[in-house]
Amino acid sequence: MVKDKINNKKSEEIDLDELTFSVDKLDMIRTSIAGYAGGAAIARELVQNADDASADWIEFYFTTARLIVRNNSSFSKTDFEAISRIASGNKRFDKTTTGTWGTGFLSVYQITDFPEVYSSGKCLIFDPRKDKLGLTKSDIADRTEFHFSWRSEDTDISRHIEAEPWSKEKIQKFIDDIVPEIYRVILFLRNIKRISVYNGIKNPRLLYEVSRICENDKKLVTGAIREEWNLKAYDHKRGKQEDKWIFYKSSLLQGFIRDDGIEIKTPFISFACGPEKPFLMDYFPGTLYNFLPTGIHTGLPFHINGDFFPDTNRITIVADNSAKGDWNRKVINSIGTLFASNLEYIRDESSSPENFYRLLPVEYNRDFQMLKAIVKKFREKAKDIP
Repeated sequence: MVKDKINNKKSEEIDLDELTFSVDKLDMIRTSIAGYAGGAAIARELVQNADDASADWIEFYFTTARLIVRNNSSFSKTDFEAISRIASGNKRFDKTTTGTWGTGFLSVYQITDFPEVYSSGKCLIFDPRKDKLGLTKSDIADRTEFHFSWRSEDTDISRHIEAEPWSKEKIQKFIDDIVPEIYRVILFLRNIKRISVYNGIKNPRLLYEVSRICENDKKLVTGAIREEWNLKAYDHKRGKQEDKWIFYKSSLLQGFIRDDGIEIKTPFISFACGPEKPFLMDYFPGTLYNFLPTGIHTGLPFHINGDFFPDTNRITIVADNSAKGDWNRKVINSIGTLFASNLEYIRDESSSPENFYRLLPVEYNRDFQMLKAIVKKFREKAKDIP
């Protein structure tokens, strides 16, 4: 009987011309969106893409039929080609950007089956079941718009990618989740200066808005740049508020250089100290930013930012013994030096001794040992401060 099975295998005809090496787009989408939780994560990705495109504002319009997202950038031919190549990651070697086209943009499939892009007089509608996409004409030329029709019921695509329909309650939760997110997100962005959320599109009603403007900057004797930023927040329920944030910025000698000599990570580092408001201090704990907030709460009384290598889940950063992990440690160590070298400035401008003591990094998140370098640098410097 075993002999018969062997003979049957030998007699099977294998037509090699019929073999293909391909990617199931719907399977890839399902895998990609599995790591995204809710509307805040989707909004963050769209803000990041606008920031990478050098836009200085982005607007979200919630309607009963769809979500429309606008920014004042324009797509180039390369942008259209890149976004149409699923998970192409064409930005990963561009040192001026944070994200990678493809992976982050796939998050919008949580909302819709067929994302639409309008920019530079062109329209592109994505159908993940098709292999070819065609550009058509559009009246939108001076900005970029994304249109995401709400998936109101189960579809063949949604079942395949395991994405749930959107009810009115779920859409409202999306809106509510954006409120704290846009304040957190705007802090260290490269370009975006205003994020707005509206209800409706024909006669839009402003729901929430956060904007920022640099009101003062100066170079310190230490070589660092000190900046004062005014963050204005509007909530249609609570009204307006203004917060002053202080940033200290510096730079390593150079960015991360690949073996072929290309710089893919910039040397810029910074940390930010927020206002003395109990709500912000309690709700907005010290966070590690990779221009966008990561999932790492530092345990420090301020926020730190650098051009880090993110981990594969894009929630944390690489912390192993690879070259990427070494670079991330170097960035954090340099932020520690930046804080320690400007300790006297921080002390002298604090409104009270209590506020100064509040900003001192005496503890850190011990689940992320890289951060120990910041506390160590502070303690070494503090011995010499009168």
